[in-house]
Amino acid sequence: DNRDDLVVIVAGYPELMNKFLQSNPGLSSRFPKTIHFPDYDAEELLEIFKKFCVENSVRFNKSVLEVVKEYFESEVTHKVRNFGNARMVRNYFEQIMINQANRLAIKENISDAMLCRITLEDIPIKFFIENNKLYSA
Repeated sequence: DNRDDLVVIVAGYPELMNKFLQSNPGLSSRFPKTIHFPDYDAEELLEIFKKFCVENSVRFNKSVLEVVKEYFESEVTHKVRNFGNARMVRNYFEQIMINQANRLAIKENISDAMLCRITLEDIPIKFFIENNKLYSA
């Protein structure tokens, strides 16, 4: 009875959303409008990564940025079914920060500068193995 005061949004992967809407004859008529958001490209994912770094006062050098960009290019080129766009970037950033914390945990006299810098050592090793890469930190 309050149709003008109610908005319901459902979101998900296009194929699964279509399956959901077709699962019940009344659903598709209740959700008559569909908005498709295209996936981010590698450059946009890199900008999101940089934003996470700025928001968390994290610095990096050019070689880290190049490897991160290469990782995003690979992810975009070889998209898995549940490609997560910005969620994938957030998870990747968080894994880098975990790796950085583990790297610093064994050091003594950790400075603020060390806490605010990520290095190639912090990049998840999975990237290097999958791409047969070897970088020196």
